[in-house]
Amino acid sequence: MSLFDSFTVPKWQHSDPQVRKQAIEQLVDEEVLLELVKSDPAATVQSAALSRINNPATLDALIETLPPALQPQARSQRLRQLLPQADHLAQIDDDTTLLRIASLTDRDELAAAAVAQISDIEIRMQAAKHHPLAKVRLTAARGVRDIGLLHELMLAARDHDRGVYRHCKKLVDEHNALQQLEAEQQEKIRQLGQQIKELAESFNSLDQQSHYQGLKLQWQAINPLASPGQRESVQGDFALCAGRLASLSASKAAAEQTEAERVNASQEFQAVIDELEQIDGGAETPQDNAAIQQLNLALDGLQQRWQAALAVTRAAPGQEASFKDLMERWRLLLITARGLPGKTVRLEKTVQEAAGIDSTDYDAVQHLLEGSGKLIASLPWPERKAHGLPAALARMHEARARLLSQFSTLGKNQQKYIAQTQACIETLRTRLDENHTREADRSLSAVRRALKSLPPPQRQKFEQILKPLAARLNEAHDWQGFAIEPKKLELCASMAALIGSQEDVEMLALKIQSLQDEWKQIGALPHAREQALWLQFKAAADEAWKPCKAAFSAQAKLQRENFKRRMELVKQLADYDARMAWPGDADSTALAVVTEPAPAPDWHKVQKTLDAARAAFSTIKPVNPRDERNSQKAFREICDRIYAHIKEEYERNIARKTELAAQAEILTTATDLPAAIEAAKKLQREWKMVGLTPVAADRKLWKAFRAACDTVFTRLDEQRVQNQAGMEAQVKQAGDLRDQARGLLAAQGDEQVLNLHKALAELKQQFTQLALPPAVQQRLLKDFQAMEHQARDSAAAFRSRQEAASWNHLQKKMRACALKHSDAGQATSLWQNAGALPRDIDASALEAWWQQGPPGGTDEQMREACIALEVLAEVESPAADKKARMNYQMRRLAAGMRGEKPVPGQARLDCINQFIALRPSNDWLDRFFSALNASQK
Repeated sequence: MSLFDSFTVPKWQHSDPQVRKQAIEQLVDEEVLLELVKSDPAATVQSAALSRINNPATLDALIETLPPALQPQARSQRLRQLLPQADHLAQIDDDTTLLRIASLTDRDELAAAAVAQISDIEIRMQAAKHHPLAKVRLTAARGVRDIGLLHELMLAARDHDRGVYRHCKKLVDEHNALQQLEAEQQEKIRQLGQQIKELAESFNSLDQQSHYQGLKLQWQAINPLASPGQRESVQGDFALCAGRLASLSASKAAAEQTEAERVNASQEFQAVIDELEQIDGGAETPQDNAAIQQLNLALDGLQQRWQAALAVTRAAPGQEASFKDLMERWRLLLITARGLPGKTVRLEKTVQEAAGIDSTDYDAVQHLLEGSGKLIASLPWPERKAHGLPAALARMHEARARLLSQFSTLGKNQQKYIAQTQACIETLRTRLDENHTREADRSLSAVRRALKSLPPPQRQKFEQILKPLAARLNEAHDWQGFAIEPKKLELCASMAALIGSQEDVEMLALKIQSLQDEWKQIGALPHAREQALWLQFKAAADEAWKPCKAAFSAQAKLQRENFKRRMELVKQLADYDARMAWPGDADSTALAVVTEPAPAPDWHKVQKTLDAARAAFSTIKPVNPRDERNSQKAFREICDRIYAHIKEEYERNIARKTELAAQAEILTTATDLPAAIEAAKKLQREWKMVGLTPVAADRKLWKAFRAACDTVFTRLDEQRVQNQAGMEAQVKQAGDLRDQARGLLAAQGDEQVLNLHKALAELKQQFTQLALPPAVQQRLLKDFQAMEHQARDSAAAFRSRQEAASWNHLQKKMRACALKHSDAGQATSLWQNAGALPRDIDASALEAWWQQGPPGGTDEQMREACIALEVLAEVESPAADKKARMNYQMRRLAAGMRGEKPVPGQARLDCINQFIALRPSNDWLDRFFSALNASQK
């Protein structure tokens, strides 16, 4: 390529499509790009121009107007702007953007996921009705909860969208069925409420207590379905019954309970504050969603405890203030912790912009300062937790502090910038008066650079002064052309005379270069005339240059290749330096945090690498003088930087070995020989771990270090014989403890099995306190661990047998109660059978059943109790009870929709205790026991 190619017609107008396509990579003018997209005859050029358009509004307009072949590319570009990565979809909270993503993508899964994230019900309805993808329409419909909207959507989808129609119809039908069930339940609630009211009005005998308990059990089963008014009325009637049964002792107990609750509430206030202060003093800043959720749950729990205590009594003024202060502080931290992940990219971008900003550009500094202030304000942080400030936010604070300092410096230096601007304007005026246009051009550029450092009001004043001076300069350029044209014509003739010259190419090149330099020194003519003369001069120069071109081309190519090889070697060394985790290098540490751990340097390999690089660099030549200087400078800088690390390593290692030799010398006079031996061994290990050291220094230090260590180990031999006898005694004692443990394990019985593990732990504790050879200690420790495992298995098996026996005992007790009036002998035998009931079984209700005998509940209640346990055990109910089971499950569904979820593990115990309270007949027991046994598997 010739030096003058840059003055030709723009490459994007070139006749060759490949040249136009390559030129597009450098274009930034959007109008030119749009013109190429719309009118260029080559499809590849159109596609390349379209790929350079990044304006969202422009892309949106093009999507609908482009030819069909380019529309997928435009949609794909716009989609990447809205969603750079698929896993970022969850971070988008704008419903319009989500709907736009769904309309742009060709992937059904992405479109469905975007619609599923839309929160605006109107947008969801429109998507469910009109989106072209069936999967997206169904996903949108699944997000609709309002029954009226579901009915509307069902009617709209009836004839053209079977999936949406079935989904909506199912929910509408379930809603209607639930309403019908609620109507039946309300009638049952009304009848039961009437019975309770009649009992409350006529309660005058203790004989009515069983009736009262039976109604209460029935009400407990149906209470969740009652309205607040019904609950209030029934609870009032129950309260009236309970009040007539209560005694004065109950009133006294209630008063004592109230006082105890008040005292407990007062203590709870202080306990909550203490826990908040413990969190404030010891908790780390939550860094992930799990930690944020855990802290939020902890704060919610403390808030609920405070409110519960507050419902009992008032807190002291100081406690109330402390609680609010601590709670607000941690809630504030949670807000920032939740928002930080979504703004980390923006924080890092702002920090990078602040690091690379021109500190003398007033507008740029002010704009970035305002933006960083708003960003920090959106992520507040408690002052007392400054030590736990997240790294991204800390860097943002540091960047803002630098911006404030830069902005303050700009303000302080305003007079200097004003004086500098005035001086530049005066220089410009002087150069214009002296008719020095070239110097005037430079002065005008200096004025404009100085204006960047001024605030807008000051800048506008100087710009008004600058306008007439710039106009004078333009006029001077016009007059200058009259004196330039004859000189340029003479240069054209001189260049034409060199065509076909037989001179040496070196001399010919110097003459051509001289004429070109002279052309550059002359000013410019008006554009049309300048262009005509330039083309004439350039054509002559190109023709005269042909003999030089071939000779210089090969030489230049070799020099360029050598320069590239040198710079590639420099780059490899720079990459090698960047990858290494040099000691004390903060940049390497920061890089390791965000990518992957950098390797620690192997100093011998580092030195060899450096030597090899220097040898290779010296063989790469020739290189042109300028590239020679640049490559030598770059290579020397990276070699010096790497060698500086080696030199630092030398100094560190010499200092470390000097310190180790001094510590070893101290050990030679230590009175505690075992400790001295261990310390000497540790020093030897540390000596081996010390890295590269110069040979002379290392030899001298090693001689002193080894002499000191030999002195210490010589004393060890003197004590070794004495310690041998003591070691054998320790080994024997350890074997005795192991044998004692085996004896305990062999002699275990059911009474001792639960305490066996504790006894083994005590023997193991005595064993671990003995000083044993490693091999003996490891072998015996394995024996103890095996015996502990066997003890745990025995205890677990014993507890499992106890659990099975307790449930078997419960079934015998229940069978005894049911048989008492039909077979008193067998019932008494079963009842008197010794054993323990399962935990949390209502023993008082079981005793009441044994004493009172006849069934206390209806067949309907017993059937429902059996169905409840059959549902929990996931076993089938009799075919005759299919409808009753469906009604029970519908009630559970309704309760679940109201948020009333049973406590895990408690539902089964509640079913059993309610069944016992009903005092069922023997006929119901077999069915109930079958479900009970199935639920235990």
